[in-house]
Amino acid sequence: MRTDLLGDAVASLRGQMRRSPWGAFLIWLGLAIGTVSMAAGFGLAEATISGLAARLPGDMDRLYWVDASTVVLSPAPEAFSPGVWRGLTITTLRALIQDGLAAGFYFTIDGRPVSVDGKMCLVTMVVYGGEAPVLGDRKGGPGVSPSAAAASRSLIVNQAFVDAAAPTVSEGRLPPVQLGQNQSAPILGVVGPSPKLDPVPRVFAPAELAPPTSATTSFGVYLPAGRAQEEFAAQLSRVVHQFNPGVRIEVRPAAVAMASTIAEARTVAILTATGGLLVALVALANVIGAAGAWVLGKSRSLALRRALGAPPGVTFLHIGLDLGLLGLGAAVPGAWAASTLSARLGLYAGPLGLTAAGFVTVGASLAVGFFLARTQAKREPGATLGRSL
Repeated sequence: MRTDLLGDAVASLRGQMRRSPWGAFLIWLGLAIGTVSMAAGFGLAEATISGLAARLPGDMDRLYWVDASTVVLSPAPEAFSPGVWRGLTITTLRALIQDGLAAGFYFTIDGRPVSVDGKMCLVTMVVYGGEAPVLGDRKGGPGVSPSAAAASRSLIVNQAFVDAAAPTVSEGRLPPVQLGQNQSAPILGVVGPSPKLDPVPRVFAPAELAPPTSATTSFGVYLPAGRAQEEFAAQLSRVVHQFNPGVRIEVRPAAVAMASTIAEARTVAILTATGGLLVALVALANVIGAAGAWVLGKSRSLALRRALGAPPGVTFLHIGLDLGLLGLGAAVPGAWAASTLSARLGLYAGPLGLTAAGFVTVGASLAVGFFLARTQAKREPGATLGRSL
C-alpha cells in the first residue's frame, strides 16, 4: 500500500512538472539562491572563527600578557637595548626562565623582512623561548613542534609563508630562510590551515635564532604550575627595576588581553552569518509564493484523491515529496556553486558551512511543504472540486 502511495506521489510530481515547468524552476531557483547566500555567509563566519583560532596560542589558562612601559626615562644598562630603552631583550626574557619565574615566553615582530632564494618577504615573526605552545591549534607533521625546532635551531612556517615566499617549491624541498646578513635557518615543517583562514605569512623562530639584543615591550609569558599572577608581577617588577626603575609592568590574563580581538571576531562571524540568512529569507519568501501556486495547481487532483477515500496523509506525502525533492535538488548544486564562486573570489567555503546551508535549505523546503499541506488538508474535497469546475 505504501509503495502504491509513493509511486502515485512520484507520478503526480512528474505530471505537475510537465504542466508547470516554470513553477518548478522558480521554486528550485529560489532555494538554490538561498543555499548560495547561506553557504557564503556561513563560510565567512567559519573563516572568521577558524582564522582567529589559528592565530591564538595554546594553553591560554597559563598564558599571561605583559606590557612594559617607560614612565621615567633612566639610563639603560647592557641587559637592555643600549641608548633609549626599547624594551626587554631576549637575554632578559631567557633569564626569567633560568630563574624559574616563567616557563616560557613569546612575542611577535610584525613586518620582519626575510628572504628565500633571494625573494624578499615580509612576515610576522613569532619569537619564543622555553615551554611556549605558540602553535595553538595549528597542525603540523610528525615531529613538528616548538621544542623540536628549538633543539634543531630551525624554523616553523605556515602555509601562507610557503605560498608567498616559495610558491613553486614542494614542502619536502623547502630552502632555508635568510634571517639576516650571514644568518639562515632551515625549515622544520609547515603548520596551520589554508591561507584563506590564516593569510598572514608567519615564521615561528626559537629565541636561539634571534639577536640577543632584540627587544619587546609586550610579550606573552607562560607561568609555571602553581605560580599566581600577582606573585609573578611583583617578582618581574623587582627584576626589571634593578636595571631600570622607570619601567611600569602590567600583567593580565591572555583571555583578558585578547578579549577585544575575540569579541570582534565573534561579532563579524555573527554579522556575516546573519547577512547570509537574511538573503536566504528573501529568497525563501519568493519560494513560498511559487510553492503556493504549485500546490494550487495540484489542489484538484489532491481533492479528487481525498473524495475517493484517500487519507489526509496523502496530501502531506504529495506536497512534502514535491518540495523535499526540489529542495534537495537545489541544495546540492547551490552548495557546489557557492564553493566554486568562493574559490574564484579567494573566499573560504568550508564543508561545515556548505553542509549547514544544504540542511537549512532542505529543512526550509520541507517546512514550507508542511505548512501548505496542512492548509490544503483542512479544506473539504467537495468545496475544492466545486471551485475548480
